[in-house]
Amino acid sequence: MTFTHLPMIPTVDCLRETIVQGVAEGQFAYARGSAEKNEFHSIKIGVAIDQSMIEFLEDTYLLRTKFAYELLGAIPPPKKGEPKPIGPEPGGTGEPTTPPKGGPEVYESVSVTSDLDWKKWMEFHDAVLQPLVNAGAIVKIKVEVTGSSEEGISPNTVDLAVRESLAQYGIPADIQTKKARTTK
Repeated sequence: MTFTHLPMIPTVDCLRETIVQGVAEGQFAYARGSAEKNEFHSIKIGVAIDQSMIEFLEDTYLLRTKFAYELLGAIPPPKKGEPKPIGPEPGGTGEPTTPPKGGPEVYESVSVTSDLDWKKWMEFHDAVLQPLVNAGAIVKIKVEVTGSSEEGISPNTVDLAVRESLAQYGIPADIQTKKARTTK
């Protein structure tokens, strides 16, 4: 049998959605970097990403799952229905799946404090939160936001936008306000 045509991908968005789904399911990773130097960054695997984040450039790659987790220094999660391995891998070389005592140095916890420009939130997520989550860490976040304005901030903004939105999302928060000085 000879095919006179090959099936085509109907749209670029269809390809993007396929990549988003594959990354979310951990079938492969999406990364930026250099294959020649074997240097990759912004590795996404096992997480939800937005279609608009997928670009088709010379420095974007789809990486195999095992390789991506090796680059991240993390152990891949077990597949659905598969028990989490403890001790030697079944049918493997007998090597433990976790580093033995006296093995490489590891940290019990990591704490990061930063003065962050709100425009850099995604970069902070990619640089700190995502690598910790990929390494299997339980991440707790404490956020402190300070907003100030020379013209003043309307009580409606604080009460109707901020307080009400936080309440609707079920996010507990302590909100402190400071009255502006009035000049006569």
